[in-house]
This record gives sequence, C-alpha cells and structure tokens, in this order.
Amino acid sequence: MKNRLRLMVLTLTVASFTATAAYAASVGSLINERLSYMKDVADDKAQHHQAVEDLVQEKIAGKSRCGD
Repeated sequence: MKNRLRLMVLTLTVASFTATAAYAASVGSLINERLSYMKDVADDKAQHHQAVEDLVQEKIAGKSRCGD
C-alpha cells in the first residue's frame, strides 16, 4: 500500500514539473516575441516625434490584461 502511494505521489510530482516547464517555456517565448518588436516601435515613434511613454495606451493595456 505504501509503495502504491509513493508511486502515485512521484507520478503526480513529475507531471506537475513537466506542466510547469512547458508553461514557463511558453511564457518565455511570448516575452521574447514581444521584446522583438521594441526596436521597430521605438524607430516608428522617433520618426513620428511621439513620446515613448503613452499613458493612455498603458491604461487601456493594463485594463485588458487585468480583465477589468
């Protein structure tokens, strides 16, 4: 009985680590994708004499991320 319980705990632990690693890789690729746009956005803002910080857009983006 103890061996079955240990096997179940080990299986669940390995499964959770695998899921966490997959999630972390997914988040990492999304961050890299977003960061890859930064140079193009900065160049466009410089050409159009726009401020780097856009508080109105940040407020909109913040609400959409938070689900407000």
